[in-house]
Amino acid sequence: MALQQYSTFLAENEVLSGTPEQIQIQKTVQDIAMAAQKYFEFKGHPNYLDEYAWEYNLVKNKQRNAWCMPGGKIVFYT
Repeated sequence: MALQQYSTFLAENEVLSGTPEQIQIQKTVQDIAMAAQKYFEFKGHPNYLDEYAWEYNLVKNKQRNAWCMPGGKIVFYT
């Protein structure tokens, strides 16, 4: 259900790509994903995030906001 809402949100909003902000977000989220993986490896659960399909998007919206959903779906607003 969350994935369906996520897809609907992206379809209804302008998703930006290739901007300096989006590139910065991409690097930051990759760092977060790597840190999460290292954490779970340290805790003895190296496969905990195997089913995560990390996805991060920047949407055009004047509101200052960001949110995430289960499975590694993350949205930032401009």
